[in-house]
Amino acid sequence: MGRLLYIALCALLCGTPCPGLRLSTTKDENQQELLRDKGNWPWEKKLVVLFWVQNNPDAIAEGAGDPRNKVLMSMADELTKRGHTVLIDGHGFQMEAKYHQDREWLNPKSISRHGKPDLIVSWVNYLHDYGTFQHANFPLIKSLLVDHKIPQIVYENGMLKNSVTVDPQGQLADSYYVERLNSDVQRNWDAETDKACTEFIRGLLDKDSSKRPQQIVSDIPSEAGRFVFVPTQKFNDISVSKYSRVTYPEMLNKVTDFCKAQDLSLVIKIHPHLIGSPEETEQNKLIDELKARYPKVYLTVDSINDLAEKAFFTVTINGGTLMDNFVTNTPVLQLAPGLWHKTDAVVYDTDVENGLKRMLTELQASPWSEEHKTRQRQNVCWYQRMSFNTEKTPKENVEVLQQHVDAINASLKL
Repeated sequence: MGRLLYIALCALLCGTPCPGLRLSTTKDENQQELLRDKGNWPWEKKLVVLFWVQNNPDAIAEGAGDPRNKVLMSMADELTKRGHTVLIDGHGFQMEAKYHQDREWLNPKSISRHGKPDLIVSWVNYLHDYGTFQHANFPLIKSLLVDHKIPQIVYENGMLKNSVTVDPQGQLADSYYVERLNSDVQRNWDAETDKACTEFIRGLLDKDSSKRPQQIVSDIPSEAGRFVFVPTQKFNDISVSKYSRVTYPEMLNKVTDFCKAQDLSLVIKIHPHLIGSPEETEQNKLIDELKARYPKVYLTVDSINDLAEKAFFTVTINGGTLMDNFVTNTPVLQLAPGLWHKTDAVVYDTDVENGLKRMLTELQASPWSEEHKTRQRQNVCWYQRMSFNTEKTPKENVEVLQQHVDAINASLKL
């Protein structure tokens, strides 16, 4: 190593060639040649990276597999090929060391051998769901996660098909990017970029692509006429309980009153992941109560894209269906903080009645504006660039991870 370092430094400072570098007549050209070969510098730091991997085969749809697991395990292999040490731990289906004999599992011995990780990539809700567990490696992982000297990247199920959301800080309103996102998505945006983005979105629409499997079902009666669309979230989901001033039942009751006053229909789609669960029964019961108060309330199983395109506008607290509104370039009211609430892609108001009035006033005056539509396209394509995806190669997903590491100036080369 010392000899190689000496040769390289001579090449950089004195003009003496390194093995594998072409001899140049000037010191500047030798410096440029060495910098181009930077990835092969023998003293470049190799990292210890901890991947805490969630695996729920039913996370997106029953038996469909978990994109988070597929992406992270392939990225672990890619980083290992690059000479980095990747420590694995996780939870869920076959997330035990005995199923991964070819990988190094996290334990006190591995930490003793390699030292603390240089980077941790973990599920966003780890501390919330597992932070109090006192068995297996849970206490060890918690001790690492609360060590703020270690750069951390979190992930969660994504908002496009086969995607995984990635962030240096948190999800929804806790995202690192919230304050800067409206300007970030516009950076380096030109006609060519807009064209490429539009083509990408057109491809999604041609496949009627959304986060979960869906199909077009024409189940809304023609007499429904113009309608407001509400796709439900899980009533007690952390995205609602942590960020929203109103519960989902409260919101649905207020939207029903608004629709009745304006002679608009209300079309509701229950969250697909709830089908067959006790909460589906709970949500159906509430919808029946709303129908009893106002007959123009309808329940649908139609495609989310089809519904967003047909609706007068969509109302959500802060659901992932916002991405479907962005893909379809359709009007949407967001009622609680999230990743997108400070962008021009939505109308944002935490007061339900006021937000509904704003939507009515804006859409009666003119169609959904080009500014809204452009920002929606920009958000979709920014998200596509900044998220993991099973359709990307492991190398491409590592490049995404590198973008987030660079965003927090962690000075780590993956």
